[in-house]
Amino acid sequence: MYRSESSGNDSGIYALIDQPSVQPGSGPHGSKAVCAHCGVFLRWLPKEKGMAHPLGINKVILLGTIGERGVTVRYRESGTPVASLSIEAKELGQNGQVFTTYVNIEVFGKGAEAAGELTPGTVVYVDGTLKWSKDPAGHSLHGTLQVQTWRVTPMGDTSHG
Repeated sequence: MYRSESSGNDSGIYALIDQPSVQPGSGPHGSKAVCAHCGVFLRWLPKEKGMAHPLGINKVILLGTIGERGVTVRYRESGTPVASLSIEAKELGQNGQVFTTYVNIEVFGKGAEAAGELTPGTVVYVDGTLKWSKDPAGHSLHGTLQVQTWRVTPMGDTSHG
């Protein structure tokens, strides 16, 4: 970017002005500003308060069949319905062998009541988030990783006969 500097007469002296480039910092410095043109260090920039680390994305999308145990619906003390089910997500390996991953799902609210109507073997779509749950004794070390959602969407009839 160029800027014209006029000294009263119209000689039109031009100076090169670059926007600094921001690069990752280290230690107590959040980032550093360097010249975008030549890469010379200009100054350290402070870390943003409240941002100890960058935010992540917690999003899970699954397509699979409801496991043979089906769907169990229970009600919390508050009256909120919670459905528990397991989904079998299958994938084909390089050698042609089918691998199955079992994923535990928890559905809340009206979606839990609707999920209670689904039967084992139904193909479903799940859009939710990952959640670590402690074991029944309250230990987080031996807990389980599961997907939590508000809705499980059936993907149609899966009967083959």
